[in-house]
Parts: sequence; C-alpha cells; structure tokens
Amino acid sequence: MRFSTRSAHPSGSPFRTSAGALTTQAQSGKLIFQRQKCAVCHNGTLFTDSPSRLLHDVGTIKPSSGQRLGATLLGFDTPTLKGLWDTGPYLHDGSAATLTDVLSNTLHAGGTLTTTEKNDLAAYLLQIDDGETQAKAGANFQVFQHVIHRGKLPCRNFIAMNRN
Repeated sequence: MRFSTRSAHPSGSPFRTSAGALTTQAQSGKLIFQRQKCAVCHNGTLFTDSPSRLLHDVGTIKPSSGQRLGATLLGFDTPTLKGLWDTGPYLHDGSAATLTDVLSNTLHAGGTLTTTEKNDLAAYLLQIDDGETQAKAGANFQVFQHVIHRGKLPCRNFIAMNRN
C-alpha cells in the first residue's frame, strides 16, 4: 500500500475537461477553497505552506504517533495539493481513502461543509495540476498566518507550530 503525499507527475489532471479547463463542479469547488481559506496552509504555486516550516495537526496524531522517532510528534508538513488524483489514500497514515473522507474530518477545515460542498471541493482538488494557479495572499492572509504561527489561533481546529 502506498502512502504518498507528493505526486511525481502533476502536469495534467485527467479530471479536467478535454480542453484542460476546470469543470463547472471544480469551479464551484475553487470558490469554496477560497471561502474556506484553504490557502492559509495550501498556498503559493505549490499549494503548500511547507517553506514556512509550520507543522499542523488535523486530528490524525495519536498517542503512538512519533514512537519510531522516540519523541512526541507535534504535527505534519502540509502536503502539496498538486496531483492529488494520483496520490491516494490520503493523510499521513493513509486513513482517508478519498478526498471526501479528508473533508469529512471534523478537525480539518472541510468538516463544516455540506455534502454538495465537499463534492465540489473534492472535484476542484482533483483538478489542481501544473496549470492551476492561485492569487497571491493579501495582507489579511499575512496577518492570519502570523497569528497561527504564534499558536494563538487554532486555525479551523488544527494547530500550526514552527519547526525552528
């Protein structure tokens, strides 16, 4: 069983239209992605905050987590969203068979979405490839990111910590 968080070949999503565009459902999902502020963690051209060296707990850390390291596991690096169509199962431990399962995790940002919204967001996530870009984060994002970095806000019920 493969537990991958990165795709080696995210060039073109097979879920896009024959012209390479987002489907209508994925366009709706993109608006949900923006509204839910998913880009707080999945940002930039790679759809990840990995360069910021933040760690996150989306509710999958268990008391046994980190035992092979002999230390408490504080969180996980945010995976890229590019090429998700080729990387399931999802989450660090492979506990989510589908993206809808990921979005149903009540400790993750998608936990408050309706079934239709989860399906639309999942459609968008399956279509994020090298052709997908997002707007640069504005001032509000920078303030929000700073607050999370300081550990003062449980960003949608998950915790971000600096690995420095």
